[in-house]
Amino acid sequence: MGKRENKVKIFSALEVANMCGVVNQTAINWIKNGYLKAFTTPGGQYRVYSENMIEFLQGRGMKIPEVLLPYVKDKKNEKKVCILESDPDLTLLFREKITGSCPWCSVFTASSAFEAGVIIAKEKPQFIIISDSMTDISPPVVREMMADLDMAGSSYKIIFLKSINRQEDFARSADLILVKPPDHTRITAFINSFSGI
Repeated sequence: MGKRENKVKIFSALEVANMCGVVNQTAINWIKNGYLKAFTTPGGQYRVYSENMIEFLQGRGMKIPEVLLPYVKDKKNEKKVCILESDPDLTLLFREKITGSCPWCSVFTASSAFEAGVIIAKEKPQFIIISDSMTDISPPVVREMMADLDMAGSSYKIIFLKSINRQEDFARSADLILVKPPDHTRITAFINSFSGI
């Protein structure tokens, strides 16, 4: 991928609509209702800065279109996500959803507790997604692992994905608990809400 551009990019309401796959009036309504920051030209047309468009999409867990990727700030938004899931198909799905909505995220995966320990120690992820299919690892185990690695004070969040019939209560150990199949927009919105981590 080429060097990131530093120029400011401005989009019309129609371009915004096309990027989001909606009609022009929907984009105008987003602007009029204050959901999407914009300014008007002397001729009364709406224009949206790339940074406002990215903020709007991130806040809703929507995929960042390729045309906007050069304008995503690298360091400010850079995050590491570790997915602990034993099912390779679900792992791939989670990876695609996260990288699609959070292109600045580096995603690491593990299918065993040993792999999880190695990745967490090496990468120090800010977000750890744990599926209850990983029977040998849970949010409390990850918290202990972080303490053992002298990372207890570091900023990280745990997202736990549980089956509907799972009885164990990890509410005290996880920062976000979702029932499977999870709403991926909630996961990406949660990740985006911690831009300061």
